[in-house]
Amino acid sequence: MKGDSGSMNLKMRFEIPICPDCGQRAIGALEIIEAVALLVFSTTDTATYAGETVSGEQYSLGRGPNQLELTCGNGHKWPSYLLSPDVG
Repeated sequence: MKGDSGSMNLKMRFEIPICPDCGQRAIGALEIIEAVALLVFSTTDTATYAGETVSGEQYSLGRGPNQLELTCGNGHKWPSYLLSPDVG
C-alpha cells in the first residue's frame, strides 16, 4: 500500500488501535522509505560513502489492502485494518 503520511489532515480509524501485547494506543504506522546513499568513486571500482542520503518514495508497511502495521511506544508491532473514518 503506497502511503500518504505527508497528509496531516487524513483522518484514519483502525480496527485494532490498541497494542494486543501491552494495551498502549498505537503511536504510529511503520513505513518504508526508499533512499539512496550517495557514493564518491576514486577509481573505476572503488568508492566511499559521500555522507549524504537522498530520500525517495515512501510506502506504508502493510500485509494487504487497507491493512497497516502499527507500533506502540514499547516497540510492539501488530497489523490493523484501516476502516472508514468516523462520521460526525
